[in-house]
Amino acid sequence: MSQKILLIENDNVFRWRLLHFLEEHNYQILEAEDGTVGLKLARIHHPNLVLSEINLPCLNGYDVFKQFQKYKATASIPFIFLTNRDESEYMSALKVGATDCLSKALPFNQVLERLLPHLKSVRFTDSFTK
Repeated sequence: MSQKILLIENDNVFRWRLLHFLEEHNYQILEAEDGTVGLKLARIHHPNLVLSEINLPCLNGYDVFKQFQKYKATASIPFIFLTNRDESEYMSALKVGATDCLSKALPFNQVLERLLPHLKSVRFTDSFTK
């Protein structure tokens, strides 16, 4: 059984390219174009890792992360931000407690290398219950 990665990204081209790259490496990818859809997918599919753009419509990446942290069932899922912004955005992401923050400019093989240590099975107790 392949591990599930929830990819929350509003740039359709970037999302499509990263999704296909990760699928080629035998990961099951759940895709969302905004934070609201991402949260719904997480509740249903229980991902092993979340990759989320920070600058999203509806709920931004930080808001999505806060929702994940509110529930015991999702708080332990590695949550990695994606950004095009500068070093200060990276530091802000780590300050709020994200697992990591990656530049969208990184080659996809380097993105995968950064994900590998965090990809592990995460057991959900009861989806989104406190």
